Amino acid sequence: MFKVQNLEVTLKSNDLLTPAATRKVTEAIKGCLATLLKKKNRLKLKKSGHYLIHIEMVATPKMAKINKIFRGKDGPTDVLTFARWEAGMPALPLMDLGDVLVAPEVGRTQAARFENTYLQELQRLTVHGLLHLFGYDHELGPKEEKEMFGLQERILEAL
Repeated sequence: MFKVQNLEVTLKSNDLLTPAATRKVTEAIKGCLATLLKKKNRLKLKKSGHYLIHIEMVATPKMAKINKIFRGKDGPTDVLTFARWEAGMPALPLMDLGDVLVAPEVGRTQAARFENTYLQELQRLTVHGLLHLFGYDHELGPKEEKEMFGLQERILEAL
């Protein structure tokens, strides 16, 4: 567990990450959140608030099961985000913003397709999931896609 300003982040690796991969994912989380907190915040987080974010690395079979249950899609996906604010949960002094699930093995297999190393792909997936948690959605249209992927690339280039 670590903090970035008023955000408390738990990272559960489930023994799926090496120490080097854990460091890279942590670096991506900190860099992404620092950037998002500097911007006009889509979630309207209060500086006086205390917020929680959970990030978990999940095995491919578990990710496939979750993808089927929540998205109706067969097979695993690389990252899923479950934002509590989307469920209409009330703002509390201690607000759980949601969960980001990352499938490292899916990232490993798709790294070459995106011309990334495995560690770069883990960072990309983590940042992508966090952007979804903060309200960005590339599936809403071309403008939103350009905005989200542009921000994602700026964050990754800064790491």
